[in-house]
Amino acid sequence: MLTTLANQFPVANARFNRLQSPAGNTADALPLGAISGIDLDGAVASFTVTTLPAAAAGVLALNGTPVAAGQSIALADISSLTFDPAATSVGNAFFTFTATDNAGAVSKPALYEIAIGQDNASVYTSTPLKGGANEYQDGDAIANVVDANSSVYNSAAALTDNGVRTASVSSGSLAPGLELDAETGQVRVLDRQMLLAGTYPVGIRTVDANGGITTQTVNLQIGNYPLPVVLTSFTATAAGVDGQLRWTTAQELANSGFGVERSFDGLRFETLTFIAGAATSALSHRYAYDDAGVGRLHLGTVYYRLQQLDQRGKASYSPVQVVTFAPPALTMQVALYPNPAQASTTLDMTQLPAGPYQVTMLDATGRVVQVLSLAGGLAHELAVADLRSGLYQLIIQNTPLRVMQRLLKE
Repeated sequence: MLTTLANQFPVANARFNRLQSPAGNTADALPLGAISGIDLDGAVASFTVTTLPAAAAGVLALNGTPVAAGQSIALADISSLTFDPAATSVGNAFFTFTATDNAGAVSKPALYEIAIGQDNASVYTSTPLKGGANEYQDGDAIANVVDANSSVYNSAAALTDNGVRTASVSSGSLAPGLELDAETGQVRVLDRQMLLAGTYPVGIRTVDANGGITTQTVNLQIGNYPLPVVLTSFTATAAGVDGQLRWTTAQELANSGFGVERSFDGLRFETLTFIAGAATSALSHRYAYDDAGVGRLHLGTVYYRLQQLDQRGKASYSPVQVVTFAPPALTMQVALYPNPAQASTTLDMTQLPAGPYQVTMLDATGRVVQVLSLAGGLAHELAVADLRSGLYQLIIQNTPLRVMQRLLKE
């Protein structure tokens, strides 16, 4: 005789939420620990929410949609439940749920408990102002934030965790040269060369370890004379064969002046000149320097930078600016005279950059007649008495330059 055992009922497990516990009552919807259950003679197939949290406590949702009493939750969705606490709620929120096994048996309801805590706003504090002789450095903190609900201190009362998990700019923008740490909420110096003295209000939104949200206006302060010289612009452009340098300062403190430096390889710089600064001034100043004829000295990329020197002899450097002198940008002319010629002609290469050039002479059939190595920046006399009468072509080249001229031999 075969005896069939009766199906045993599943059991839904009561649970206390331990994710972001307690949930800050200013939080957006927070994930919940997954509901669970067991079935000794089969498998749990689904869950059903039987009662909801009180409306005054908050909203239980599945994938962003509020859950209804009696709603079934598939196993694949049990980790997608969220709870959005009401801003005025403090204490515990509850809902109940049952488990259904693969034979259709339903468990007794189990209780799910969610702790909700009063959230205190995260607080920003400014660091002591710097400036003048006490210069700002990249990485200096401008403002720090601590969340009272989630911060952690060690036995020596030193802060080990400020409690903030994410931070973002909610309104306005950070002052030039500053950055916001998206994880800790700290505001610090990203590029000290861009700092300008003043107070800069910006809206910052922080989320703490319990999900609590604080949105506040933070007044970021940069002290007077954050650097001896605040360089607001520095440009280098090609103007024919000249390099034109222009720069502007917003303020200067004990500024002796600027050494203008040039490099042809980006590594080894030479000083071209020194231009006196404005000493100490809160006004904007404009400076200019023309590197005359540099395109004739060097065809290709030229690198420029400024060495700012203060009255204590301390130096700092600007970002490097680049100018490229390409053949189309140069007003280069190669002349032949006389042309037509009989005994000799002059190949005028005085407008070409200095350096060796290969000069190839071809006859009307394209045959190479002469190959010479001549220097740029000079004029050269060419003997043509032995050439047959006719049309010839001269190719003057020095990578990347290539210039052609025609010669008529009488």
